[in-house]
Amino acid sequence: MGLLALLGNVLSLLALGWYVVIWSICLFGLARARAMFLVRSSSSDAEANSKLEVDDEEDRMDEDDDDAASLPCVSILRPLSGIDCGSLSLNLASTFHLDYPAEKYEVILSVANPDDAALPLAREVVHRYASSSGSRGGSEPRARIVVGDISAGVNPKVNNLLRSYVEAKHDLLWVLDSQVCLHPQALRRSVKYLHDEPAPAPRPSPRWMNRKPHGPRVGLVHHVPLGVIPPHSRAPAGWGSLVERAFLGTTHAKMYIAINSLSIESCVMGKSNLWRRSDLERVSDTFFSVGGDGRREGDGEGALGSEAFRLAHGRRGDARDEEDSEEQDGDEEEKTELPPLTSQTAKSRILRLSRPLARFSIYLAEDNMLALSLFSPPLSLAHHLSPSPACVARTDVSDVRTLRDYVGRRMRWIRVRRYMVPAATWIEPFTESGVAGLLALVAARWRGWGIVQGGGWGRALGVLLVHFALWLLVDLGVLHALESGGGDAQLGAATGEDEDDEAHYESASSHRRPISPSRSRRLFPTTSSLLSFLLAWVLRELLALPIWACAIWGGNEVTWRGTPYRILSDSRAAQLSRGSRGRRG
Repeated sequence: MGLLALLGNVLSLLALGWYVVIWSICLFGLARARAMFLVRSSSSDAEANSKLEVDDEEDRMDEDDDDAASLPCVSILRPLSGIDCGSLSLNLASTFHLDYPAEKYEVILSVANPDDAALPLAREVVHRYASSSGSRGGSEPRARIVVGDISAGVNPKVNNLLRSYVEAKHDLLWVLDSQVCLHPQALRRSVKYLHDEPAPAPRPSPRWMNRKPHGPRVGLVHHVPLGVIPPHSRAPAGWGSLVERAFLGTTHAKMYIAINSLSIESCVMGKSNLWRRSDLERVSDTFFSVGGDGRREGDGEGALGSEAFRLAHGRRGDARDEEDSEEQDGDEEEKTELPPLTSQTAKSRILRLSRPLARFSIYLAEDNMLALSLFSPPLSLAHHLSPSPACVARTDVSDVRTLRDYVGRRMRWIRVRRYMVPAATWIEPFTESGVAGLLALVAARWRGWGIVQGGGWGRALGVLLVHFALWLLVDLGVLHALESGGGDAQLGAATGEDEDDEAHYESASSHRRPISPSRSRRLFPTTSSLLSFLLAWVLRELLALPIWACAIWGGNEVTWRGTPYRILSDSRAAQLSRGSRGRRG
């Protein structure tokens, strides 16, 4: 046997082996999606509600977890930036209609500056749904609006969150993006894993492998994102939002669920995360591997670092804290809106008190890095993907209007991820249906398998089409599982043709009832909705490899919220001036 033939045989075996592995992961992701989120359409209302009441059998908790007195207090932090999200009002309103004792949670909305277009809408929602200032006995949760951010580093979302982090009264924090709409039971279903006596770390799936849990307990609970286009969006759905919705509901969800079920690595998207402030305070500065100013030698232009690394962490009640808070007029608890800070002393106080979170402002992907810091030694706290169908993070993607928007977003996060998780980023193309299918086809022909031999390339093309059809069926299965539990509570399903409004949340909240799926509901109620999804799915599959290639070999610059950045080799980001774009670093 010649060297070329030997090499071909080895490579063909590797390709076929990989094909089996990737299909195993896809089917595992589908199986876990169905086990965690599927509510069968043929179920009775009682059966459907019981699915919302009791999640996966392995995740059942004692009945007293539902006792209101035992529920922990939670601070919900929602950073806002503009109103590109067409359902912002509904998303914010859903925060105030949770099936959770009103006195047990608070809502803090934040905007970076007084001119932000989201501020008037935030004021309207707070005025309509929140309890009055200083009231502790009402049926609505308390809420505040924080105006003005604190510049700690290059990440605008972290800068926007720092004052909210300090103002939050509770140790358990739920950070929610503005695009996410909540099911009324989402909080109740999630906090049981982060009680004062937190649940032990879940055993990784599949159970027959008998692997040990990661760490002693759960340190972060997160929710799988599902892209939706609400019917009341400000603009008609463009191809960018259709493709983004197809991506989040199929490929992304399938891999996200599989990886988190396996618990082989930290894999967290920051749309909806719960964690404890006290745990974040335990993350050592050594995790960041930077100097005292948050930078490294050779960072070059725009590497701002963070002033937080120079400061000692302060705590509420410190004498120094009390001295620095003289700018605050009157009793802060009586204020529903906190204006921008004007003195440098007050800003330094906030930065010192928020130091545990402020350190993550040196990254653009602060969500992944924060989760990784809790997952990594010495804390080694497990992540838990909340398995209830009520805990799907329904994310409005109507702001991704054009294919250019979609391509830009995907390229940006691939360029960020290649330094955070380089191995996963480099093998990403081989997890796509096109590359995996072509490799298996070429390998099978090399080995002379009859199913792809004879009949020229026509038979091979037929086999490839069967491969794509089966891949599509798996993706549709994942999407169906995620959509099945939303019922009449969801804001835009895969069809984008729902009729929900804020009145639904008021009704559901006032009755404190589970929301069951509609048995008459179909995933695609019209032929046009099905065709739109299929075209979006095909577009996503065709664009996956070109987007990845351009992101990997097209430089290390990204644009986020109109600001250009350069991604550094350790996942940090440097802010660029307009004139310096195009340089490599």
